[in-house]
Amino acid sequence: SESFFYIGNMKYEQKDYEGAIQTYNKSIEKSPKYAEAFYNRGLAKSRIGKYKEAIQDYNKAIELEPKHASAYCERGIAKNILTDYEGAILDYAKSIELDPNSAITFFNRGILFANQKYAEKALTDYNKAIELDSNFFQAYYNRGITKNYLTDYQGSIRDYSKCISLNPKLTNAYINRGSVKITLKDFNGAILDYNKSIELDSKVDTAYYNRGVAKFNLEAYE
Repeated sequence: SESFFYIGNMKYEQKDYEGAIQTYNKSIEKSPKYAEAFYNRGLAKSRIGKYKEAIQDYNKAIELEPKHASAYCERGIAKNILTDYEGAILDYAKSIELDPNSAITFFNRGILFANQKYAEKALTDYNKAIELDSNFFQAYYNRGITKNYLTDYQGSIRDYSKCISLNPKLTNAYINRGSVKITLKDFNGAILDYNKSIELDSKVDTAYYNRGVAKFNLEAYE
């Protein structure tokens, strides 16, 4: 059972999700009460978009191990994708109750709140995620989006800048920061950000369009 489980993990790490599922099946056949095999099979199913099947595996993992915080978190992610928002919130809350130091759970609940236009709640969760993991660049990125939505433009720029310092190759962080700079009429700064995003990825049409807008406005304000 354990040998199949570890082989399944290796296949998962290699992004051979179908192969991982088949191997976890064998592990579960040998040990039908092994919660972690159900959980990992759920992860693999989620990665190939089989969210309903993944939820069944997370259900089983939780049944076998009721304090499996990560299973609640991942089930929340799957429910969110399937638009069961109330179910997702309950799962995130339970996951946080079991493991209050999980930055990823606060982050994922923040995404749900942001998508539902509960910006203040999203901001609180992103704050907590960053408090728990100061190098969580995705949390800075998402908090930057939320702060922009709440018209905290300087705060938004600070978050995008922090995100970029942690992950200098995240093209969208430059594009988004450039857009906030346009709002603040810092057209030169915006152009520099779009230049950088194009340098990183020359195929992003948004960067060319927005750079054109910034250049137009720069000429208009001169």
